Amino acid sequence: MFLSDATALWRVQVFAVVMAVHIVVYQFASMYQVIWRYAGIRQFSKCLLSEAVIYLLIDAGAYLFFHWRINRFCVVAAVCTGMLLLVSRLGYLLLLSWKRGGIRPVTHGGTRTLIIGAGEAARILLEDMRRDGEHLYAPVGLLDDDRAKRGRKIWSVRVYGPISELAHYTGQLDVELIVFAIFNLSEAHKKEILRLCAATGKRVMMAPSPRELNEVGTGSSRRLRSVDINDLLGREPVLLEPDVTEQFIRGHRILVTGGGGSIGSELCRQIASMEPAKLVLVDVYENTAYDIQQELLRKYGANLNFCVEILSVCDKLQMDRVFRTHRPELVFHAAAHKHVPLMESTPEEAVKNNIFGTLTTAQMADKYGVGKFVLISTDKAVNPTNVMGATKRCCELICQTMDRQSKTEFVAVRFGNVLGSNGSVIPLFEKQIAEGGPVTVTHPDIIRYFMTIPEATRLVLTAGSMAHGQEIFILDMGAPVRILDLANNMIRLSGLEPGRDIEIKFTGLRPGEKLFEELLISEEGISETRHEKIFVAAPIRINEKLFWESVERLKAAVTWGNQDAILRQLHKLVPTYHNTPEQDRIIEMKPAARNDRLAIEA
Repeated sequence: MFLSDATALWRVQVFAVVMAVHIVVYQFASMYQVIWRYAGIRQFSKCLLSEAVIYLLIDAGAYLFFHWRINRFCVVAAVCTGMLLLVSRLGYLLLLSWKRGGIRPVTHGGTRTLIIGAGEAARILLEDMRRDGEHLYAPVGLLDDDRAKRGRKIWSVRVYGPISELAHYTGQLDVELIVFAIFNLSEAHKKEILRLCAATGKRVMMAPSPRELNEVGTGSSRRLRSVDINDLLGREPVLLEPDVTEQFIRGHRILVTGGGGSIGSELCRQIASMEPAKLVLVDVYENTAYDIQQELLRKYGANLNFCVEILSVCDKLQMDRVFRTHRPELVFHAAAHKHVPLMESTPEEAVKNNIFGTLTTAQMADKYGVGKFVLISTDKAVNPTNVMGATKRCCELICQTMDRQSKTEFVAVRFGNVLGSNGSVIPLFEKQIAEGGPVTVTHPDIIRYFMTIPEATRLVLTAGSMAHGQEIFILDMGAPVRILDLANNMIRLSGLEPGRDIEIKFTGLRPGEKLFEELLISEEGISETRHEKIFVAAPIRINEKLFWESVERLKAAVTWGNQDAILRQLHKLVPTYHNTPEQDRIIEMKPAARNDRLAIEA
């Protein structure tokens, strides 16, 4: 009845070997690094696979070293040990769930939530909501177009469909919040679903990205975000040429003016990631320059040769010192005043900073043998109706004229409104909605082209790599967006109703503001490049001698502070500049003609 001492000792040794093999395999499989309170199917599947490996190792070891065929006791020992490890972890999860009140239907308490999508992202979200001890969300259903999923359940939550019947299920299930959790969609389809979401009048939030969702234990439901303009853009993001761009940047000395601004700071981020020999940031505003400096130092540390210069690009002596000291090979000129209404009231500052700041920087680039000079321009330079647009058009002409008399290659990159940039409409709308309104729109028919900051920056870098001199590069930005529609969608996606919860107030067009932006790629002289989304506008011919004489007269007008003289000279330099009130002009804008000639053309 009782085991002999030898048999008992042998069995203790077998258990010890089995435990040792478990420890080694579990350590190799990183099972001891798992936070088991956040464990799911993947972790338990890995645990079972480890057990199978352990059994095979014990079987093979017993045969090789002792010529045993695995006996029943060894099998029982391995199985019992594995079950003990699995049950202990599963028991811990059940105990934790019980203490949190988690052994309950997932629809108990919290905001009644409908999840769009019934894939892996939705499963992870539901699992996270079940673990949430504060019961912030109560999933009442999932919505999917896949017929095979309809009627089934994930974590006891039923799948409905199709998505086109969103309004019906929102009412039937008494939904308070809609969470968008589909990622394998075209941008057009995504925009259409978000339009359906906006029509329900319920608050809408976006699930974290697939990469974020797969991070165990990060609380994905706590990181739901509001819908932003990138989600509403309705077109595929423009992907440019990273390999060519990196080759263009790597190992070169780069100078970025206006490096603390929206475009300038993103330029610095992307350039820093491409291993430049040196990156020099020039900006007059020390706060934003400091922010991007600290960000890049935290990310790259001593691996990045980085320098910040606080000065105005209008300061010729200081700009000379910067170019003499750092000897840049590439210059990206993003420094500019860009706020249209403010520049209407202070045209001398717009001319001083935009035109003569550009001229000073361009002259330094020529003097110190810079390889390429890339100007950041704007679509407002096409048939400008404001001082800011006229000054940027003049900057384009300066670059094209400088290119003819310099070894430096001067080019310009022209694009539309940049999402999320300082002073743009999106942050303004978000702030106004958060404050309870009103949301201010200048005109019910006003439309704009939009692009993201990364897109704009990639355009600048790619265009620079393509440039041979004098070109004005333009990005095809798709269809324009009606600002009133944008305001309505942002209000509805916040769970509010325009006109009832948030008032939309029309304030009238601001000084110098256009109703319709030009179609950039319709300008005569446009030609294609090797990239299907990038076009180039042909330069115009001007009398260079008379051009520089007009620039000098403009400089004199700025020195004397004579606004009338400044505007007269701007009109001479940029004949397509029309600053009459928008309502007094023909609204149907004509593309800029090829003979956009200066009055001083030969």
